[in-house]
Amino acid sequence: MRYKLLTISILIVFFTYGQKKSGFIKNENSKNIKWAEYYSVNKNYSKAIEYFMKIKDSLTPIHTRLYSDALKNLNDPKTASKIMDPLVKSNYANITDYYKYASLIPDNNKLAQEYINKANKLPLEGSNFSKIKKSNSSYNINNLNFNTEKSEFASSLIDPSSGLLFFLGNQGKITKKINSNSQIYNLFKTNINLNTFDTGPIEEFNSRFNSVYQDGPISLNPVSKMLYLTRTSDRIKNNKNIQLDIFQIPFKNIGKQLPVPVEFNIDGYTTFHPSVSQDGQTLYFSSDRPGGYGGMDIYSIKINNDKAVGQIKNLGPDINTENDEVFPFSFSKNILFYSSNNNQENKFNILMASNEVFNRWKINILGEPFNSNGDDTSFSIEKKVSTGFFSSNRDEGKGDDDVYAFKFTPDIVGKEDFYVFKGTDTLIVGMKNILDNDVEKMIYEDPLIKIIPLKVRLVDNVKSGKLILNQNGSFLYKSNSFKTEKDSFSYKVVSDYGTSEKINVILKNNFKYNKVFRPIYFDYNKSDIQAQFKPRLDSIVESLNNNPNLKIEISSFADCRGTEEYNLILTQERNKEIIDYIKSRIEDKNRVQGKAYGESKVEGNSGLRYTIIVGIFDNETSVNNFVNENNLEKDEIEIIRLKNYFQVILGNFSSYIDAEKSFSKIKKQFINAKITKLRCKNRSETFHRKNRKTTFKLID
Repeated sequence: MRYKLLTISILIVFFTYGQKKSGFIKNENSKNIKWAEYYSVNKNYSKAIEYFMKIKDSLTPIHTRLYSDALKNLNDPKTASKIMDPLVKSNYANITDYYKYASLIPDNNKLAQEYINKANKLPLEGSNFSKIKKSNSSYNINNLNFNTEKSEFASSLIDPSSGLLFFLGNQGKITKKINSNSQIYNLFKTNINLNTFDTGPIEEFNSRFNSVYQDGPISLNPVSKMLYLTRTSDRIKNNKNIQLDIFQIPFKNIGKQLPVPVEFNIDGYTTFHPSVSQDGQTLYFSSDRPGGYGGMDIYSIKINNDKAVGQIKNLGPDINTENDEVFPFSFSKNILFYSSNNNQENKFNILMASNEVFNRWKINILGEPFNSNGDDTSFSIEKKVSTGFFSSNRDEGKGDDDVYAFKFTPDIVGKEDFYVFKGTDTLIVGMKNILDNDVEKMIYEDPLIKIIPLKVRLVDNVKSGKLILNQNGSFLYKSNSFKTEKDSFSYKVVSDYGTSEKINVILKNNFKYNKVFRPIYFDYNKSDIQAQFKPRLDSIVESLNNNPNLKIEISSFADCRGTEEYNLILTQERNKEIIDYIKSRIEDKNRVQGKAYGESKVEGNSGLRYTIIVGIFDNETSVNNFVNENNLEKDEIEIIRLKNYFQVILGNFSSYIDAEKSFSKIKKQFINAKITKLRCKNRSETFHRKNRKTTFKLID
């Protein structure tokens, strides 16, 4: 029953999310959500789960995914699948959700396969096939000096340390007649200066290695040093095109033995353009074999001890089309470059594929200068020397296909960020952090940014608070004072291929609290809260509950009647009454502090003071008549009631000399005026009542 209720609850939240994307989360959950996101992106999965459990009734689709991922990473796939179950049954699930859910239920093969089949039929979100027309000035391409009016293409940097470069060129001399419609290419080699891109003498590769038919392109296993190459089989297809297959040979045995065909070639079909992954465990290739999507498709197969193992895998509909996909290049485990002519012009463009989940790939088409109005193929990048190559028959070339080289110098930039904090509450930035924003900007200009790891480095720290900045761009900030209007820090984006300029982050305080907390007053010698003042306390409680970062200091005072010791105890009791009332109505009790001052803050209580008596009367009626006749304002006089009479006094002076300075002027209006000593306890009830109070103020 509990599981069913959880499912219904999450589905209700998804429905609400769809109807109203903001405001559906209760205010008290917002901080838990931010903490859950923060710990998720920083891979502290146990802490993330702790906060997700607090908001399990308010999970949005994105937080459901994060929650499930955290559980999976802590080896709890069973619970992870239960968290995902309501999502995959809703209209808010995406393709990745289906694949991930299938991986969480290995014991239910039938259901898992149903979700995989469902996902396989849907297009992957986020691919970008629109070519970026703007030229990227970060890269300078160089047409290599060995290019001719004929074709040179499919270069491969076999040894970065020496600059040993292989490429394909037109066969120089045909030793026997070939009855074929295909152009014949052989392998050539040279040495290239990777700083200037000047190349040395060109020589055709080992005569025993190059056949009379096609040889190349090639790919070297960086681990085992096994060389894989495209090579003509000993037969020609019915359409008089030569059949190209993949062969292999230990690189050290070149010239000593002939390459041998791999076992996954198929008679009558092309298998060519090998590329070995950086870990030496996967071989990518292109083929027109049966079962594909049409034309040439890209496939992969696992290799172990230089032998193909397992099943050949078509890379699927995200990469392969009814046209031709050729020249794969494995840059890393999740990044593959290739060329496709699936466009209106039927021209080959260079594309980058990022493996997202299972056998699904997000595709980005490269912009200028890599793609042009011609055919662009054979793209590769050598990480160790930050150098790349590609081939193109663009108009500005020397001949047909030319080999181009470039330094991989991506433009590492960022953009100024603005975040809002609230008073002294911690600003928690996990998702959509400073690096996420920078990467989004850079990828828009240059998709190749995807292939390099980036991190941030603090340059200038904040000035009015504390900052924790993580390398992934997430951060925590806490202001020292709720009065701080804004703060800032700066950082740089750092990579192995360059560092950005200093980037500023502006932090603005959105805590605009102008409400005035009115004081409350007490009867003489009392500490209980009067009913008329409870609405003022309720207003404070409401403000504290609506502003989780608000802290308040409560200060209680007494008049100067009674002893100093007694008045201190009395204000402590008043403070306790108020604090207990407020704390019982808020969640975080630590946000309320209190101080008791006794009579220490009463004006004039620290010692003997002086005043000027302007009238003495035996009843209140006479006092009022006197005040009215002389146009005296009540805020400038004080009426003191003694045992048998009333005094009207004017002024409050710390010394007799100060009183004398005002006396001569007052004497002109009031002939009977005189200076007298003023004792605190003898002052008016109005004066004392103003001091029997509790006040409230915001604190940091």
